[in-house]
Amino acid sequence: MATQTDCERTTLQFEYAWRWFESSAKQRMTMFYYYLIMVGILTNAWVLAYDKRLLAVTVAISLLGIVTSVAAICFDVRNRRMAKAGEDILERLELEAIYNGNGSQIGPLSIDRRAGMREGQKRSIGKRLLKHKFWIRSLEGLFALGFALSIVLATAEAKELAENGKSQSFAVSIAEAVHYPPSMEKGTREAANGN
Repeated sequence: MATQTDCERTTLQFEYAWRWFESSAKQRMTMFYYYLIMVGILTNAWVLAYDKRLLAVTVAISLLGIVTSVAAICFDVRNRRMAKAGEDILERLELEAIYNGNGSQIGPLSIDRRAGMREGQKRSIGKRLLKHKFWIRSLEGLFALGFALSIVLATAEAKELAENGKSQSFAVSIAEAVHYPPSMEKGTREAANGN
């Protein structure tokens, strides 16, 4: 029979592991939500800049989108590893403390392992499609690819404008996008436009 001290220790281990897992899992999803918001903001900014033919700005926004996507993947890897550490401890407690090593009675984490759904296990493509990790990292990778392709689009557009003699300097295109107010002196507008 377990002593009160052993029960208290097991309870403490469970609470500690659960809080660790819960915190890591929550942080992982919160980071993904913020990433999606950032992608929305960057995409909107890119479309507005492209619409005004601020091609240098579109390239800068695209580079920021790629960096953001790579950072999001790195954060996801880190947060998933932290959550897995909590899961491993919870699974051990599940087997040893809750079911006392009785193989016929297993808990949800053990069932997950038997089904091949725990982190690090080889699994079929069908089982991969059921994992958050697959979808989160796929979306982050696709958004990074989209931002990379938008750089190609912006540079192709800039090359076409240059070939047609419609190329403008970066400063002039920014100045035109700002639309100087009518109260601004004529000399200042002409200086900004290079005249």
